[in-house]
This record gives sequence, C-alpha cells and structure tokens, in this order.
Amino acid sequence: MKQYIRYMFGVFCLTLMTPTWANDFDIVGLKLGMTFEEVKQTLLDYGAKPESIQQQHQYFQYHDGAELHKTESFLHSVTTAKEVMGEKGRDQDSFVVYFSPPPEQSKVVAITRMITTRNNPTTIGQYMAALNDKYGEPQTMGSRLVWWFPEGKQSCFSSTNLVMSPDIDQIMKSIFLSSGNRYFLDRFQNTKLTSVDDCAGYLVYQMGMLQPDAPANSVTATMIDAPTWVKANLKSMEWVEQLKTEATKARLAGSSKPTL
Repeated sequence: MKQYIRYMFGVFCLTLMTPTWANDFDIVGLKLGMTFEEVKQTLLDYGAKPESIQQQHQYFQYHDGAELHKTESFLHSVTTAKEVMGEKGRDQDSFVVYFSPPPEQSKVVAITRMITTRNNPTTIGQYMAALNDKYGEPQTMGSRLVWWFPEGKQSCFSSTNLVMSPDIDQIMKSIFLSSGNRYFLDRFQNTKLTSVDDCAGYLVYQMGMLQPDAPANSVTATMIDAPTWVKANLKSMEWVEQLKTEATKARLAGSSKPTL
C-alpha cells in the first residue's frame, strides 16, 4: 500500500501543461495548461489593465533535523479584476488563475471567474443558453452546471461530492483515503477509481437557483484539472523529501565529533 506524507507549506504574496483534451474548454480564452505569459496576454486581450494583473508566490519549507529550509519561491496564482461603475452600483469581473508547483513546469491547473452584475444583468435562462452553445449540455448537480472532460473519464470524488475550491490539499483529501498526515495513494474515496489517470477535469458554473427569468447578478465559474494538479503535487512531495534528505546528510556530514 502506497503512502505519502503531507508537508508543511509556507506562503507569501508579492504586493505590487496544455492538455489536448481541455482545448475545447476555456473561460474568456483562458485554458488549462497555459503558461504565465499566455495567461497574461489573454487577460490583456480581454481588457484587463496591466497594473491589475498581480502574481502571488509560494515556497516549500522542510527541516533537516536542526534548521528550517525554504525552497526558491514559485508562481502560485495570478489575479486580476475589471470594474465598471453604473447607476445601480459597481459591476465586477474578477479572475484567479492557479499554476502547478515545481519541479514540474509551471502550467495552469485551475481557473476561477467571479462576475457581479448590478446594471442590466442578463437572465439566468440567457446565460444557460449561451453556456449550452459554447460547452454543450451540462450535468445538473443541485444548482450547479457541470461539464466533465475528457470523455470517458470519471469524477475523482465520491458520490455527488465536488471540490469547488481550487485548493490542492482539499482535492487530495477528497480523492485519497488518508490517516493523520498520510495519504494512501492506491485507495480512493471514489471506489470506482483505480488510478488518478481515471479522473476527469471539470468546469462548473454557479448562478444561484436555476430560474430562467431571474437575473444573473452573481455568476461563478470554476475549472480544475484535478488529475494533473494531483500528479504535480505528488512530484513536489517527492522533490521536497529529496531536498530534506540531502540537507540532513549535509548537516550530519558537517557535524564535529564530540570531545570525550
């Protein structure tokens, strides 16, 4: 039975992989697998101001038995927002784009878009029709509209559970069985799974109760490449474990013998 230890994750913010099966799914041109430069250009083309595009970075930390070490920082996410003031208040269109961690190449693994419209919002029915035209017929899960990709893959999660937060720790906990600080990588919450490669990515739209004539004042879109993100995270764990092992060996090799 495979097991994996969870590692401490340090975070700080800066102030100031393209899967072929995901090519049919995008949010205003943003796609899974994009690089930072591709994301930045897509957001600029969409009308985001350059100064509104902000980067957030993270780092891993590990302990050699005596001292705490940190890896070089890496890009975790990019945020931006467009705002327009109208007679009835401020309309906002905001994005958070998440990237895979090292040692894998940095690529988009999740995208969220949050739209708030107070001035002349489209109806939910019109929104649903536009979504059907672009993505095809969705699966309805409560008040959520869900598209799975690629065809033939299945939900990473058990029953009708669906991880909506682009949080790799939450995704890992929802895919694998775990105990304490260990994951069991060959035991899945969804008992139909035999491998993470069986998992599907997904796109979810939420706009409240699906009443066609109601205004779509608040719309949230979430697209997550769960299997790619999980595999990148596992490689990160292996990488950090190797750094820890090397740092520990270096510390022990440099320690002096006691005088007796």
